[in-house]
Amino acid sequence: MKNEHKIKKLDKKVINQIAAGEVVERPASVVKELVENSIDAGATQITIELIDGGKTQIKVIDNGIGLGKDQLDLVFERHATSKIKEFDDLEITSTLGFRGEALASISSISEIEFASKTADDSSGYSIDEKGEIKPAAIPQGTQVTVSNLFFNTPARAKFLKTDQTEYKKCLATIEAHALAHPEIGFTLYHKQKQVFDYPPTNKEGRVTQVLGADFASKLLPVFFGGNELTIEGFIGKPELAKDRAYNQYLLINGRAINAPYFVHAIKNAYGSTIFPSEKPPFVLWITINPSDVDMNVHPRKEEARFHFQSMVYNKLLHSIKHVLNENVLTPKVNFAPKDVKSFIPSQSNFSAQSPKPLQRDSVAMFTPPSFDRSKRSLTEPLSEMQKEAIETKLRPIAQISNSYIVCQGEEGLVIVDQHAAHERVMYEKLKEYARSKSPKSQQLLVPIQLDLSNSDLETITQAKPVLTSIGFDIQEFGGQTILLSAVPDKFSQNEIEDVFRGLIEDLKDGHDFSNLEKIEDIVINYASCRGAIKFGQPLTHEEMVGLIKEMEEIKGREYSCPHGRPTMIELSFDDLEKEFKRRK
Repeated sequence: MKNEHKIKKLDKKVINQIAAGEVVERPASVVKELVENSIDAGATQITIELIDGGKTQIKVIDNGIGLGKDQLDLVFERHATSKIKEFDDLEITSTLGFRGEALASISSISEIEFASKTADDSSGYSIDEKGEIKPAAIPQGTQVTVSNLFFNTPARAKFLKTDQTEYKKCLATIEAHALAHPEIGFTLYHKQKQVFDYPPTNKEGRVTQVLGADFASKLLPVFFGGNELTIEGFIGKPELAKDRAYNQYLLINGRAINAPYFVHAIKNAYGSTIFPSEKPPFVLWITINPSDVDMNVHPRKEEARFHFQSMVYNKLLHSIKHVLNENVLTPKVNFAPKDVKSFIPSQSNFSAQSPKPLQRDSVAMFTPPSFDRSKRSLTEPLSEMQKEAIETKLRPIAQISNSYIVCQGEEGLVIVDQHAAHERVMYEKLKEYARSKSPKSQQLLVPIQLDLSNSDLETITQAKPVLTSIGFDIQEFGGQTILLSAVPDKFSQNEIEDVFRGLIEDLKDGHDFSNLEKIEDIVINYASCRGAIKFGQPLTHEEMVGLIKEMEEIKGREYSCPHGRPTMIELSFDDLEKEFKRRK
């Protein structure tokens, strides 16, 4: 056997770097480990400072119990921990971190300084990744500074995303911990600018801080108390359910956990109050005996195994069902005058992503002006006077199921999908606005004030240049509040706030906003879909004519929506006559 194939003992540094691959995936992983250490240290205030999304620097400061000078030489040692002493402690530990691997792993792939001071010490002390200990002028607590993550492991560094993407991952991690521990104050800085400052509060107050007052006002409280299990928190009303999972927080024994089995129970509790594809938001704190949950399943402790999984499932299911049954869930309709003028009728309140079931007997018939169908045959061409009176080549005859417009054309009958058609119209208009750099906007008579979560606010901040280029006027109002004072011309006037919030949710889905040209088409796609006439929305004859006329103005592009679905299908007069056996 050649020497290179002999078994060799790895050195300490390589061992730690391999362990880091399990614990540290990206800057958010470091933030998670450091914040959890602060929580375990009894901190009542935790401050996180990030530079370049955490890639350049992560600093976590807490006012916990701290460590003395005599403990510092063990800080970066693997499996050195104050949280367990023997194997049986793994079964009952209630701390968030306990393996003693995190700091050792982080120190092997970054430049790190750990400074700490206890209440009994007159001075604090710091230690770096090289083991050098020196005095540090800090208050009681711990300060950990991690710089140049993955600087010595370039193969891992190349898998990191843009600064903004990594920052959003860190933000999501911090907000999850803030929700899990409302009794602790959390402050976040990014690039030396304060993002938020959450003072200690109760569970309801923390939900309002993190997710915004408007969103929190649409939540329903949930509570179940038992000797072995406690469930407490909030679920979204059915109207908040979306086709993509968002604002779903399952906080078990103070830790945000990925538990699909329990998420399934929560969704099942909603039953037919939401569409099968929709997912409800929730923030639920579950307290269970530590001996009944195993946190060793996942290296980063993001998943868990439960001894009484079926019991927890059933309690979740029945607790949420009870809340939904006890509350009036009919969405509130705002009868205030609309702020935006367009051809979209105000009486509709349908979602673009959640169409109502079609009513097969819903057919609205219209007679085009200056045109008597009884005085001509189907194949008789229109006179110039009739064409001018009708204004469009396609003449709306009826609306079926408040979703499809039946039109008569020169060659036969054409059925138009009203949402797909208006989506194409909106898409072309918004593209034109973006190209011209002079968008046409509809000013709102009363600006809409939106209270957003920090995550939503960050998304809007990133997308604002593109949103402005297509006609939105968005102003910062202070804190987590913005003012929406204008929307693109012909944008739907129905439920503007809900449509705009839906647009935010679309844009939050992992997009990179560093390249605005690349993101422009994505933003326009979402905005045209959200702002278009809805499937299931009744239209007057004048509104149908207006839509058809705008379709005909985008010649050559009116036959499909931006996603490639057809906007219309045609049945020719020849085909009709053949089907009725008037022609062979």
